[in-house]
Amino acid sequence: VHALPIQETTGTPLRVALGYPITTNFAVGRWKGGTFLCVGGGLQRLFFISLTEKGGQQQLRDYARTLLPAGTSLTDPVFDAQTETVLIGVGDYLVRLSPRGSVLSYPRLKGAIRGAPVVGADGTVYAATDERMVYALEGRILRVKWSVELPSSIHAPMLLTGATLWVVTLDGLLCGLDTKTKEILWRFRLGDVNPNYFSTLTLAPIVATPFG
Repeated sequence: VHALPIQETTGTPLRVALGYPITTNFAVGRWKGGTFLCVGGGLQRLFFISLTEKGGQQQLRDYARTLLPAGTSLTDPVFDAQTETVLIGVGDYLVRLSPRGSVLSYPRLKGAIRGAPVVGADGTVYAATDERMVYALEGRILRVKWSVELPSSIHAPMLLTGATLWVVTLDGLLCGLDTKTKEILWRFRLGDVNPNYFSTLTLAPIVATPFG
């Protein structure tokens, strides 16, 4: 892992060796006045790295290597600023961890979680699985608030705008879910459906906003 202050792009980067291949993107969070990074690696491990400043010098330190519940895949980790915890999908499990790497809760869902979880403004956590399920979970223990089954498997991360959860299925169906009622508000087929060609969608929707 390398870190370099944005104002010193020509300097020597800070480095820390983890000894395992990195398999996810980073989550960056603030905790007790400091900054920490979280990244997933080989053999179902989640690495916690502190970025601190001492005597005018920045330091990068690997301080926790959490062994996660057994699963087939890791999603990107997500920092939940409201609870100051980290969320990550590990196979069938949705795991919440402390900034020190302690596992706080890990409910098992139906199917593997392929896309990173989403955190709403009210603290509700949303996760989708490759068994066509979308879940809303609440509280630090991640209690299931509601769940709904869609027509096809879900591998892409979801997007939350206001009270609408945007979900795209593996075969190209874009759905808008009402997060209060779990009702499917609308659905839209992305592209033409060709019976001789099977296309897959694994990328998240994005929202474009005007500048100025």
